Amino acid sequence: MRLRLLACLALQLPTQADPPAEPLPRLPPLSPEAALAVFSLHPDYQISLAASEPEVTDPVSLSFAPGGSLFVAEMRDYSERRHEKLSRIRCLKDANKDGRFESSTVFLDGLSWVTSVVAWRDGIFAAASPDIWWARDSNNDGVADERRIVFSGFGNTAATLNVQALVNSLTVHPLNGRIYGATAGNGGSIIRPGHPNTPPLNLNGADFSFDPNLLDLRPESGTAQFGLSFDQWGNRFVCSNSRHFIWVAYDRSALPSSGLFPPPSPLVDAAADGPAAPVFRSSPEEPWRVVRTRWRASGLVPGLIEGNGRASGYFTSASGIHISSCSVSPGDAFIGDVGSNLVHRKQISWNPDGPSAHRHPDESSREFLSSRDTWFRPVSFTSGPDGALYIADMYREFIEHPASLPPSLKSLMDLDSGHDRGRIWRILPITKPAARASTPPPPASSLPNRILASRSLPPDQRLAAASSFWKTHANSPFLRTLILASLAPDDGPAFFNLVSPPDPLAALQFAATHRLPPPPDLLSKARDLRRSPNPDARLAALSSLHLARDPAWAQSLPDDPTPVREFLVRHDPSAAIATLTTAWPQLPATLRSAALETLPSSPQGRLALLAALESHHLPPTDLPALAAAALRKDPATATRATRLLPPPPPDRTAEIARRQPALALTGNPSKGRATFLARCALCHRDGPDGFPIGPDRSSFSTKGAPTLLVAILDPSREVAGQFATTTVRLHNGSESSGILLRDDPSGVSLRLPGGTESAFSRADIAALDRPARSLMPDGVEAGLSDADLADLLAFLMQP
Repeated sequence: MRLRLLACLALQLPTQADPPAEPLPRLPPLSPEAALAVFSLHPDYQISLAASEPEVTDPVSLSFAPGGSLFVAEMRDYSERRHEKLSRIRCLKDANKDGRFESSTVFLDGLSWVTSVVAWRDGIFAAASPDIWWARDSNNDGVADERRIVFSGFGNTAATLNVQALVNSLTVHPLNGRIYGATAGNGGSIIRPGHPNTPPLNLNGADFSFDPNLLDLRPESGTAQFGLSFDQWGNRFVCSNSRHFIWVAYDRSALPSSGLFPPPSPLVDAAADGPAAPVFRSSPEEPWRVVRTRWRASGLVPGLIEGNGRASGYFTSASGIHISSCSVSPGDAFIGDVGSNLVHRKQISWNPDGPSAHRHPDESSREFLSSRDTWFRPVSFTSGPDGALYIADMYREFIEHPASLPPSLKSLMDLDSGHDRGRIWRILPITKPAARASTPPPPASSLPNRILASRSLPPDQRLAAASSFWKTHANSPFLRTLILASLAPDDGPAFFNLVSPPDPLAALQFAATHRLPPPPDLLSKARDLRRSPNPDARLAALSSLHLARDPAWAQSLPDDPTPVREFLVRHDPSAAIATLTTAWPQLPATLRSAALETLPSSPQGRLALLAALESHHLPPTDLPALAAAALRKDPATATRATRLLPPPPPDRTAEIARRQPALALTGNPSKGRATFLARCALCHRDGPDGFPIGPDRSSFSTKGAPTLLVAILDPSREVAGQFATTTVRLHNGSESSGILLRDDPSGVSLRLPGGTESAFSRADIAALDRPARSLMPDGVEAGLSDADLADLLAFLMQP
C-alpha cells in the first residue's frame, strides 16, 4: 500500500551523536464532529459521518453486500504488528437507511495485514497476504462460520514483505463478473490449498483475476501499488505513488514475447498533468518536519533546512483510485493522497488512443476534498447503493513506512497512534442530480483488447478484423503496433495484400514483431529506412536487416548514423566490442551507453570490458555501476576487476553522511545533465533522452536535494515491488538483470537498462533470482566529487 513513504527522513543520518531525546510535538486527534468541521469540500456536495470508532477502526477497504450491509477491512496491525494477527473484517448495518451505520459486528478476525474485502453473494473474499480468504455466515448470527483460504502464496517470492506493497484492491469487473486484484509488484507463486493437482501460478510482474464460482486464477497486466477500479465499460485503472491515474490498456499476455519490435507498455499514464501533479493541501506540515528543521538549524543533524525543494504540494501517495458509479460526479475518478490529507478528482475524456484525465474546472487551485486535520487518511473509496460516495479514512497520526524512518526520529514517534480509531465518510450532492444519460462506450475504451482478442479467431476472420482495424487506426503508433501483433506469424502476405495503399514500413515492423526475415523485395527499403528520422521506422528496418543477416547489418560503425550504430551495438556482440578502441572518447554518449549496457551481459563482453580498462582505452569513471558490479561478480574477471574497480563502501549510511557537503554547494544543471546522460539515462528518461526503466526525471523535480541524495547513494534503502530487480542466468553463462515483465511456463521477459525488452525461453534459463534490491546498484557516485553530485542534484531538481 502506498501510504506516503518518508524516504526523505533518511537524510537525517548524523555525522555525530544522535540528537538528544526530546518530546515530539504532536497534533492531537479530533473527534468525529470536530473533524467534520475542518473539511473543505466542493460547494456542490455535502459530507457526513457514516461510522467512526469504536464501531470501526483502521478501515482500508469498503464493499457493499447485496442487502446494503457494508463490509470493512480493518488493518489494525499496520505497520509493524503483523505477527499479532489483529486485522479483521467488520460488517456494518444501517437499518433505517439514514446514512449512519448503527450496528457493527466483527465478521472475520485473526487475519494478518488485511488490505481488501469484496462482497460476493452471501459471503466475502478478503486479501490478507499471503492469502485470499472466502468467508460466509451460514446461520445469520453476523459472524462468519465458514472460512477457508482459496489462494495462498502472494509475496512468497519476495526477499522481504513490504507492508505498503501487498496483494490488494479486490474488485468485481462490471461486465464479466470476475474479481480482479493487484499484487503491487510482489505476485508470488500462488497455489490453491486443498487442490494438489492444480499447479502453482506464477504472478510475478502481473496482477490477477478469478471467477468467484470457478476460482480459476489467471494473470492480468499490471501492476501498481494500491488501488484498482473499473469504469462502466470495463476499462481498468490503477494508481501508484505519484502516478495517480494509470490506464491498463490491454492484456500483455496476448502479445508475442520474442519479437525485436517492443510492444507499448500496457500501463499508460493518462493524467494530463503527469506524475507528481500539483495538489493543494489545507493541512499544516506534520510535527516531525518541524523537529527535523530545528535539528538541522541547530546543527544537530546534517541536511538542508526546509525550503530547498518543496516538502509538499505534489502527488506522492496516490491511493485507492475509484471511478464513481454513484451520484457524486459519476464517471469521474477519485484518488486519495493520504500523505497530504486530501481527495483529488479527475474528469476523464477519450481520444482515439485512449483516455486523458484532467482536473475538474472548478478545482484549478483547490481539491475536491481536503482537511486541516493531519490525521485524515483517505485510503480507499466505494460507490454506495444510496448514491453516495463513501471514503475509508484510516485516521492515523503517522502513516509513514517504518523502514523509511531513521532511528533517531522513529524513537520519538508512536507508529501505532490511531490504531484504535477510524472513520467512514459519506458524500452526496446537495441538489439531486438529473438522471444520468446513457452513453455509448468511448471508441478507444476497449479497443486494444478487442484488437488483441482477434488473435484467437480463425484465419479469415482474424485477417478481416485486422484489416478493418488498420483502415481506421494505422496512424496511431500505439494501436498500429497492437494490430500487427494480433496477427499470426504466417498472416503477413495475406494481410499486406489487403492493405491499401501498400505500406512497406508496416511489413518490416510486422517481420520484426514476429522475428521473421522480411520479404526479399523489402530489403532495399529497409536499408533506406535505417536513416529515417522516425525512430519506429529505424527500429523496424534495423530489426529486419538483422533477421535477414543482410550485409548492411555488418557495415562498419563509423559509416553509419548514430541510431543505426546503437542498434548494431545492442544486438551484435562484435559491434559492441568494436567500440572499445582509442576512439572511445569521441563516440556519442548514447552509443557508449548502448555498448556499456550490452557488454556486461555476456562472458566475452565482460572480458572485453576488462581488457579495455587495463589498456586505458576505457576510463574507469565511464563504467556504470551496473557494469562494474557484473565484472566483480564474474569469477573469470572478479580478481582483476576488484583491483581496478574497488567495490563501493558497504556502509551506505556512512557514505550518505560523508557526502552531505554536496548539499551545501550550488550545482550547475548543465554539467549535471552530462552526468545524468552518462550514469543515469540507461534507466531514467528525461524528455527524449534516456529510457523508462525507473521513474521519469520529471518526477524528481519536487523531491528536494536531500531526498534525492539518499536515493542516489542508497538506492535499495526501500524498493517498490514494480522496480525490484530480477536476474536471469542462462545455461550458456550469460546473465541479464532488469524489471520483470512476464514470468510464465514458457519463459521470462525483462525490460533491461537501455529500454530493450528481452525474452528468455524457460529451457535456456539456469536460474532466476529476485533479490530485495533496486536495479540501480550501490556505487553510482564512484568517481564523482561533491561538486559533481551537486551538479547532478541541480539538474534532477529542474522543473
